[in-house]
Amino acid sequence: MKKTLVSLLTVILLLGSLTIPVFAGEDKKITLRIEGNKGTLFDSECKVSGKTVTDVLKEIDTLEESISLSITESQYGNYLAGVNDEKEKAFGGTDGWQFLINGEMAAMGMDYTEVKNGDSIVLCYGDYTIQRPVADYTDIANGVIKFTSTDTIYDENWNASTVVNPVSGALVKWYMNDKDFVSYTTDDKGEIRIKDEDLAAGFHRLQIEKYNEAGLTEVLRFAKTEGVKVNKTQSQIPENDDTFVGAGDKAFAIPVAVLVLAVCGGAIVFIKKRAYEKKYF
Repeated sequence: MKKTLVSLLTVILLLGSLTIPVFAGEDKKITLRIEGNKGTLFDSECKVSGKTVTDVLKEIDTLEESISLSITESQYGNYLAGVNDEKEKAFGGTDGWQFLINGEMAAMGMDYTEVKNGDSIVLCYGDYTIQRPVADYTDIANGVIKFTSTDTIYDENWNASTVVNPVSGALVKWYMNDKDFVSYTTDDKGEIRIKDEDLAAGFHRLQIEKYNEAGLTEVLRFAKTEGVKVNKTQSQIPENDDTFVGAGDKAFAIPVAVLVLAVCGGAIVFIKKRAYEKKYF
């Protein structure tokens, strides 16, 4: 009887343990975006309980059927070796998977980077020289957008420092609506100038891409929420710009101006005449 009771308790404990999540911890919501070499593989909010990036990625690999994450252990700790069929060193160099936390490259590895509620994690494929563009919209009234990247450089002793560089030679897609877009290429300053006919009022989403000769991406693509709202106001129209004045408007404006001058001139003459008559007659 005692042996049977012990066995029964063992079975109950085993069954109970199956309901405990493998990555037990405090539940938190994060956003995860995975940028493969040619496109976005995943972009969604996730509910997780893992403590570190490694824990979270293993958890998501278990929960999400659309993605398969290959996590490899090395002498330096775990790292992401592949997502679905996109494996590291596909281009034969130092290309592979990197991760960002809240827009910044992590200072430590996956095993040592903790994940907090509300964090944003981005996994991206590329070389260590991959640029992370930031769009400057301060001159959007004139159709100008500037793209720069804070890049890490190394000296001969591999001491790291950062420098802000223009993102030149990149293809920028300027969306007119959810599907239709026009393409521009950034110049040496990292700038594009949107044509006036493409600068319609409203929100415009944009995307950026750049590849080397081998086909490896050289920039981190923007999230699907990246864009800018254009407000077409009178203050945004250059002084010498006739785009927003139709031919009919201009034809009407000239006679009105002449009429105003004529009326004002006639009033002045009339006033002077009455003053002369009052004085001498």
